[in-house]
Amino acid sequence: MIDLTDFCLQASFHTIELWIPGHIDFSDLPDKVLNLQSWKHNKARNKYTKIILNPNKMVDDAKGILNFKEFDKTLDGILTSFGVTNYRINRADLRMDCYDINHYVKYQKLYRYLIASFMTNRAFKNSYESYDILTGQLKSIAIHNDTCEIEYYNRALKSKQRADNVEPAKSRFELRSCRLRWKERYKSYASRYATHEVNMELLRKEFSEYWINRLKEYSASFKLEDARNLLNNSIMQSYQGEKYTDFVNRNANRIFTNKQLQQLIESISMPNPLDKAKQYKRSHNLTTYKDKDIQAAVGIMITAITDFFN
Repeated sequence: MIDLTDFCLQASFHTIELWIPGHIDFSDLPDKVLNLQSWKHNKARNKYTKIILNPNKMVDDAKGILNFKEFDKTLDGILTSFGVTNYRINRADLRMDCYDINHYVKYQKLYRYLIASFMTNRAFKNSYESYDILTGQLKSIAIHNDTCEIEYYNRALKSKQRADNVEPAKSRFELRSCRLRWKERYKSYASRYATHEVNMELLRKEFSEYWINRLKEYSASFKLEDARNLLNNSIMQSYQGEKYTDFVNRNANRIFTNKQLQQLIESISMPNPLDKAKQYKRSHNLTTYKDKDIQAAVGIMITAITDFFN
């Protein structure tokens, strides 16, 4: 196994999107807390207010709110001050931050592997990586569908680009639940709008149960194998008959295990694929993982989430 002693994460919420019945003006909130507000009508022409809040900006600690009880209290205080008793959570972003400047580069391939495993769920049709044009630095790795998003991004680089939004986190892994439908997932909650107490109970359930179960599922060995097979099928479509070393070089960021490398070399009909895989890994210092590496990293993520909600 790889050494994960410096793989340290702090979980907390980032932003949260609320829909509130009626038209309410939240303009008195500080700009850094209120990211967006708009007034809308639903299909039945009923009025509602949409707001995106960052409650972390209500506290003095630059790292934000680091436990759920304080998040609950802070959000409740904001809403109560505007007379809000019932609302709906439409989206919530849970972040896992690392404050080590080396974390983002050191572990970006590990995160890519985990995110690739989620791609075996065909509901994820959109995936992308973004790079800084001038430096060539990787800025983010992300996938999303209609109901959730997963992104690993260079928070230090984002802070550098936005001097008005500097944060101590150097890297950030976000799990985002979008277009939340509590009444569809939890049949006992049929109301469109719920009390703050109910919303907090469901928000806790969303991340401490639903997302933790998804992390466990997509770090399981059979899902990681599915991800490698999916990747190899995609990689093989780009084969142009070049030397196997050039072929592997082009796709090194998507090769995560020794066996996957061996299977790729075998797929292009090279003799002695096992020996060639060992030789390539040795001479090119290719980073590869075992299933236990990903599962150990996910275990650290789950611990961070659990600590936040305790």
